[in-house]
Amino acid sequence: VTMKDITAQHQAELRLNTRNSELAAALAEAEKANRVKTDFMGVMSHELRTPMNAVLSCANLLSQTRLDSVQTRTLGVLEDAGRQMLALLNDLLDLAGLNADKVRLDPQPVPLVRLIEDAAVIWSSDVRAKGLTLSVMIDPALRTPRMVDAARLLQIIGNLMANAIKFTTEGGITIQAWPEKARDGSGRMAIEVEDTGSGVPAEAAERIFSAFEQVDVSSRRRHGGLGLGLHVARRLANAMGGDITLETTPGEGSRFTVRIDAPVAQDAPAADAPPEAVAEHETSARDILCVDDNPRNLFVIGAMLRAAGHVTMECSSGAEALEVLGRQKFDVIMLDMVMPDMDGLETLSRLRTGGGPNARTPVIACTANVLPDQVASYRKAGTIEVLAKPIDPKAMLQAVAAAA
Repeated sequence: VTMKDITAQHQAELRLNTRNSELAAALAEAEKANRVKTDFMGVMSHELRTPMNAVLSCANLLSQTRLDSVQTRTLGVLEDAGRQMLALLNDLLDLAGLNADKVRLDPQPVPLVRLIEDAAVIWSSDVRAKGLTLSVMIDPALRTPRMVDAARLLQIIGNLMANAIKFTTEGGITIQAWPEKARDGSGRMAIEVEDTGSGVPAEAAERIFSAFEQVDVSSRRRHGGLGLGLHVARRLANAMGGDITLETTPGEGSRFTVRIDAPVAQDAPAADAPPEAVAEHETSARDILCVDDNPRNLFVIGAMLRAAGHVTMECSSGAEALEVLGRQKFDVIMLDMVMPDMDGLETLSRLRTGGGPNARTPVIACTANVLPDQVASYRKAGTIEVLAKPIDPKAMLQAVAAAA
């Protein structure tokens, strides 16, 4: 009979099991904390976007009235400040989504020349306001549609442009774009944003891509912001199969280069084909039911629709909306998704299953809850479009036209 003392082995196994249990508990706690953080970001999104919707929408309505020069300038300041707050909020929400791996890409055939030119137009007024020049050079080969997520690519370009404008006081900004090929022959593209600004010190060249990091964090810093724009842009570029690199010389300027996957779209329409989208005003008047528990939002959404020639009726709850929808036919329903007692999802579910004259009426979700999982749930429930608050008047009118 052979006997062996396994006390030490048994104790080691006990220590290992204990350690594994501790690690499992720590992982569960971390996952719980991450869920709590994501839930908090969703609530914060709604609570901040709801009043911001009223501020920017009312500013838009005021801009369509007769104003004197002082009022026009004051309104411009209000709109600029509102858009800046919205951009900061969007960066925070994007960061939360990226950290939770909840940012989904939607590649579609995109004529990149048009997209990049649109980006330049969007930022041209800010460039001119600082007395800078803006040059755009795009390789004609990019006229062939490529498979990219247009909204995310515009966001990357926008973040780089905002950074360039912020740190450039004289000279100009240049945008260049050209096609490339990966080692396996698949299509890629590069976009370069170059400025003649202050440049970045060597020791900060990599740090500025980290979240909440800035070159100057002193109390005397000249430039505001949360330090998220470049971090979000790089994370999005990573998600699109690429990266962002920086070449910089302090005192002379910086060159940010984005490289992402952009395969040529198969069976895509010609780049010069006329767009099929319906122009925002090329639609007849619609009967639209607006549903929102917030009276400010209800007022501004209805006012913007009426200003475009539509006929609106307003309800302040899901229950009231269902009662109206049961007896009167509408062409489109604008539905807030977060309401007390009966939220938008429940209202939509009861509408679809209850029959009646509006069981198949197109529903457009209007919501301050814009995290990817939330938007996906609204689309799955049957909304034809999800509009993020603050509501973009042009996007809303285009959605109404498309719903007809």
